[in-house]
Amino acid sequence: MASTIPTNRSSSDDITDTTPFLSPTSNVSNDDSSTRRTVRRQSLRDAARFLRRASSRRMMREPSMLVRETAAEQLEERQSDWAYSKPVVVLDIIWNLAFVVVAVGILILSRNESPDMPLRLWIIGYAFQCFLHIVCVCVEYRRRRRRQSTEYRPFNAGEEGDLSPGSRVDSEQYVSLAQLEDDGGSSAAKHLESANTMFSFIWWIIGFYWVSIGGQAMARSSPQLYWLCIIFLGFDVFFVVFCVALACIIGIAVCCCLPCIIAILYAVADQEGALKEDIDQLLKFKFKKIGSDKKSAADVQEPVGGIMTECGTDSPLERVLPMDDAECCICLSAYDEGVELRELPCGHHFHSMKEEDVNRCQIQEWYPKFKSVSIRTFIHELPESFVQYLLDDSGPFLLPASISNEDAFPNRIHNPEEEEDYQVSEGSGDEAEAFSAPCFPELELKIKESIETLGGAIFPKLNWSAPKDSAWISTSGTLRCTTFSEIALLLRSSDSLIHDLCHAYDSCSDKTMSRPPEFFLALRKWYPRFQPEMEFRCFVKGQTLVGISQREVTTFYPVLQEKKNNVEVLIEEFFNDNVRVKFESDDYTFDVYVTEDERVKVLDFNPWGAFTLPLLFTWEELEQKAREGDDLELRIVESRCGVRPGLKTAVPYDYLDVSAGSGWDQFLRNASEELQQQTKSPEAGA
Repeated sequence: MASTIPTNRSSSDDITDTTPFLSPTSNVSNDDSSTRRTVRRQSLRDAARFLRRASSRRMMREPSMLVRETAAEQLEERQSDWAYSKPVVVLDIIWNLAFVVVAVGILILSRNESPDMPLRLWIIGYAFQCFLHIVCVCVEYRRRRRRQSTEYRPFNAGEEGDLSPGSRVDSEQYVSLAQLEDDGGSSAAKHLESANTMFSFIWWIIGFYWVSIGGQAMARSSPQLYWLCIIFLGFDVFFVVFCVALACIIGIAVCCCLPCIIAILYAVADQEGALKEDIDQLLKFKFKKIGSDKKSAADVQEPVGGIMTECGTDSPLERVLPMDDAECCICLSAYDEGVELRELPCGHHFHSMKEEDVNRCQIQEWYPKFKSVSIRTFIHELPESFVQYLLDDSGPFLLPASISNEDAFPNRIHNPEEEEDYQVSEGSGDEAEAFSAPCFPELELKIKESIETLGGAIFPKLNWSAPKDSAWISTSGTLRCTTFSEIALLLRSSDSLIHDLCHAYDSCSDKTMSRPPEFFLALRKWYPRFQPEMEFRCFVKGQTLVGISQREVTTFYPVLQEKKNNVEVLIEEFFNDNVRVKFESDDYTFDVYVTEDERVKVLDFNPWGAFTLPLLFTWEELEQKAREGDDLELRIVESRCGVRPGLKTAVPYDYLDVSAGSGWDQFLRNASEELQQQTKSPEAGA
């Protein structure tokens, strides 16, 4: 997982033999030979595991496959370890030790008895097998505890540098010879236990034969030895009968109650998964993208995809993620800038945002609850044909045909010659006939009616976003729309709406779909006297308002210096009275507008982190404020030097490269010369 600096280890104990199954060469020491003999004694399963792990530095598997494999291995270990839990082992040792003590005691008390059959030998053999069983159980128990302490010991920052859990996962891909020797000891103990079990079965038959042959004569000549043998044999018979009967009962129950068992399993399956409390206990990180050409402080040789910064600590650790690991191990989506991550104990990481948190921020979800404290809005469900029109990028840019002959562009006077040329070129090709403008008459009529009801002017918004990035293409340079064609122009020209249409759930750990099943168009009343300096973004962490930021950060507004304290009080009261009790999420952001008469109106809700901008804060600052319980802070642009870049200072992407040789420099130079010639010509002043 997370890349770390490999630590040079001089100890020979940590050196892994990459060819443990090859015969030793002549220059290998006796110790190495004995070690290799120990390795060769491993089972085929250990050999396959060793080859699988040691064949490459890192297994080339998808993160989701690694998670499932790790979970399966841990489940198998838990199922096999229950018999070696401390209570079971202690009970087993006490039980067998009681047999040994009783046998020794009876042998001492019956030293004067003389049985016809060698009952003393049988009792000594029975006690010996009990003692041998105790030894095998203790060896296996200690081996399992030693392995657990090695694999799951807590990480200390002072040991071997700053190794992350991800590096521990990588280190587990290697198998040391010490671990293989440990497995060899376990194999010997298991073989010895199997042999002891077989011996006990044969020894029971021998004891039963001797007791049967001796009969009542031994009961009179050596009663203590005789009845002790009867008791030991009776215990064994009882356990055999009990196990057989229990197996029969379970088999009959499974056959008779199979439908009920299946129903119960289905019910349990619906409840599988981690609880919210369990996820909250996992380590939290913030993800920050860095260029693939940059190197981290650890000088990682592979391409870097980003950095995970630990949250909730005064001295956060930064972990470098390779390019192929900067994605969620559950949904396999690449991480967005500023997204909050959770790290599993196995070292894998995933988005902490949930689909339900994103869905709550859709305007059709929250507006009915906050209608009384928001601006007037009409919401219309969009037909799938209109959604596909917004997504279509294969043909020319065509606005929908308007049934009321409304145009999103201003009328201009055409030069007759230009008009004639245009008509000729339009009719001369067959390509123009291949594309026809789409038409959405029902949607247009609904929108037209809503616009008239809202006063003749609105600004549009989809489920989450408004097309702010396409405001430059409108005739007014704003989001103000008065017709269906103007709305379609803004929506069709916007790149930010692609997030709503295709990538709304990319930051969710439980991502099951790439887009919502329905899209909605919200028509919000346009207010000509809207003051952008009075719009603010509020940050809520754990149902606590931790920060407020000026929404329009591209401009300095001196008037905010005087209103700052009053605005902070108004917003805090509004949050406590209206938002806290109605919005279900614990972590989120919401935008508000403060009117001239000091009323607060909620404008929008957004998820915490991910694609939401922190504006004048950073997500790390907000996390720290929530953790330390700092007082609420309202941040504004304090001077003209403090403005941030935004859409107002943006240019089309095609203008980015205007360097020499790019083509744009020559184009701009020719345009400038043409303008100068037109200015100097005599006809220019006519």
